[in-house]
Amino acid sequence: MKRNTNSTRGVKVLEKDIEKRVCDYAKTKNVLVYKFTSPARAAVPDRLFIQPDGRMWFCEFKRGGQKPTDAQEREHHRLRQHKVSVFVVDNVDDVYTSARPNSCCKMDKTAGAIVMAPPIN
Repeated sequence: MKRNTNSTRGVKVLEKDIEKRVCDYAKTKNVLVYKFTSPARAAVPDRLFIQPDGRMWFCEFKRGGQKPTDAQEREHHRLRQHKVSVFVVDNVDDVYTSARPNSCCKMDKTAGAIVMAPPIN
C-alpha cells in the first residue's frame, strides 16, 4: 500500500514542508540546493538544484493541487525558452520510492511530483 506523504488525516501539507522534504532528500544525493531570489525580477522559482556533474534545474514549490501564478508561469516559460529545466512540485509521494544512487531530479508528469531518477543521457 502506498503511503500518503502529502497529507495527514485530510490536512494539506504546507508548501514549506514539501520544499524542505525535497531539499533535504536532494542533499542526501549530493545535490547542491540554493534558495533562489532575484531582487530585480519577481516570480522566479523557489530553488536552484545543482548536480555534481553540473546539471542544474529550478523547482517551484506549491501546496498540494495549487498551480503557479500567471506571473510565475510566464517566468517559467522564459527560463524554458533558454533551455533551463523548471519543475513545479506539489507533492512528495514518489520522492523516496524512486530513489537511486547517483540520480538527479526529474518530473514524474503522471504523479505531478518531483522524483529522483537516473540522469537523462
